[in-house]
Amino acid sequence: MHDDYSRLLLPETTEIAFATICGEIERQMAADRLRKVLAPAVVRATGAEGEIYFSHPGYPYPLALPSDLGEWKRARMEEYGISAGYGLYAYSERISASGEDAVEACWEWIRSIEPEQAGVSAAEESIRKVYSAVASASAAVGKQFPHMGSILDGLGSLEMIGVADDIGCLCRKHRAVAVVDRQRFTVGLYLWWHESGRAVQVAEVSVGPLPALEGTVYVSRLAAVILHKKSAGEILPLPPR
Repeated sequence: MHDDYSRLLLPETTEIAFATICGEIERQMAADRLRKVLAPAVVRATGAEGEIYFSHPGYPYPLALPSDLGEWKRARMEEYGISAGYGLYAYSERISASGEDAVEACWEWIRSIEPEQAGVSAAEESIRKVYSAVASASAAVGKQFPHMGSILDGLGSLEMIGVADDIGCLCRKHRAVAVVDRQRFTVGLYLWWHESGRAVQVAEVSVGPLPALEGTVYVSRLAAVILHKKSAGEILPLPPR
C-alpha cells in the first residue's frame, strides 16, 4: 500500500466499482460493433527488460506467438473477413519489469475502415466514442456510490488539442483532453488525476494498416482515475476473464 493512497471505498466495494467500469466499457464496445475475442499469451522484449502480455488461456489456435498483440489482431481481422465499420477487441494484462504499474489491464481493439477514411479525423471521432464510454462508466460508478461523484464535467468538456508538452496543466483546466499528433495519425485521451494533479493517458487511437483504426483502453489507469486513487502503483482488482 502506498503512503499517499486515500481510500474512498472498502476493498470489497472497490472490486464492485471496478467490475462496473469494466462492464460498462465492454457494453459500449459491443454497441459500437466490436466483437470480443480470446487472445494468446504474447511476449514482447524491450531491451534488457521485458513486458509480458497474457490473456485467456483457451486460445483456439496453434501456439505461434506473434511479436505483439497488434499483429495478432490484424491477422484475426483478415481471417474472419470483418467488413468496414466492424472490428474486434481483446482483453489483456501486462506485467512490466519497471514503472509504476505492476499489473496493467488493457482492452486492445481494431476496426476495419474504408480506405478514404484513413485519416486523423477518423481517429478523433473514435476517441470521442471512447470518451463517451468513459463518461458512462464514471456515471455508473457514481450511481452505485454517490459519495464518489464524477470526475467529468460532461461530454462537452473534451478538448481536442495539438501535441503539447504540459498535458498536466491542460487537464487541470479541462478535466479531459484529446492530444492529436497529426504527423503520426494518433490521438491520445488524457484525464486529470485530480487528487495528485497529474495527467494520465487512459486511451489511444491510431490509424493502422489494412486500412484500420487501432486503439487501446488502459482499464487499470482508467479505474484508478475514476476511483480517485492518488498513485498509479495501487494494485487494483483485475476484471473477470
